[in-house]
Parts: sequence; structure tokens; C-alpha cells
Amino acid sequence: MKNLLLAAAMITGASLYTNKTEAQVSVHVNLNIGRPSWGIPGRQMGNFYYLPEIDAYYDLQRTQFVYFDRGQWIYASQLPYTYRNYDLARGYKVFVNEPRPFVHADVYRKKYARYYNTYRPPVAMNRRDNRFDRDRNNQHFDNKRFEDRKGHGKPGRG
Repeated sequence: MKNLLLAAAMITGASLYTNKTEAQVSVHVNLNIGRPSWGIPGRQMGNFYYLPEIDAYYDLQRTQFVYFDRGQWIYASQLPYTYRNYDLARGYKVFVNEPRPFVHADVYRKKYARYYNTYRPPVAMNRRDNRFDRDRNNQHFDNKRFEDRKGHGKPGRG
């Protein structure tokens, strides 16, 4: 009987130890909640990412982007529509260990000037900029002025 009680106590203790180990693993996994999949790899410390190519920030605690729009800094879960094609995984990013770095945005713009605002959204493939086409039916191109420069359309020139 004592052996049976001792075996039951050991099984109970082993199951408690196993549950404790699982709890430690889940706590460890939850430490990286704020780090996005496109984030900087490694164990660097910081509150924000600065994305100088688009002049925006990413708040790791709130898991939101911060960008300047219409005179104020906006927190949003997504980047504005203008940057819908911006590749976050390939874009240049920097850890910033400051509570509200966008308050000193001019400092970061100056520090990362060679990357600052360098992203240009791609032009849609189905739209074509035809302002410089020399077609007579093009309303954007001044055919009269072009013909005058080339000597066409004026009397006495051919």
C-alpha cells in the first residue's frame, strides 16, 4: 500500500514538473510578441523601428506604424495607401531606443539622410504617362509649339 501511495505521489510530482516546464516555454515565446516578421533579426533592444525611406516609425509595444500626415503624427495598424507596395522586409530600418522618437524626427532625418524619403511608389503598369507623346491627338502635348520649333506648320518652311 505504501508503494502504491509513493508511486502515485511520484506521478503527481512528475506531472506538476512537466506543467511547470510548459509554462516556462510559453512565457519565453510570448516575449517576442511585438517583433514583426519583417523586423530586424537578433536581440537588439529598442522601442521603435525607424523606416527612413518612407519617414515612418513602427512602435514595437503597440504594434502600430507612426507616420506624419496633415500636420500630425498618426498611429495606425497599416501604412498609408501611398506606401502599399513598400517592401518592409527589404526596406532599411533602424532600432530606436527612445519613447517617442518622432518628436525629434529632424534628428533622425538628418542622421539617416542618405536613406531619408528615397522610396518612390511604382507607377501603375496599366497607366502610361503620355504627356510627351508627339501624337496629334494627345491633349497633353502642345503639338503647335512642337511644330513651330521644328519649322513645320509655318509658311515658307517645309
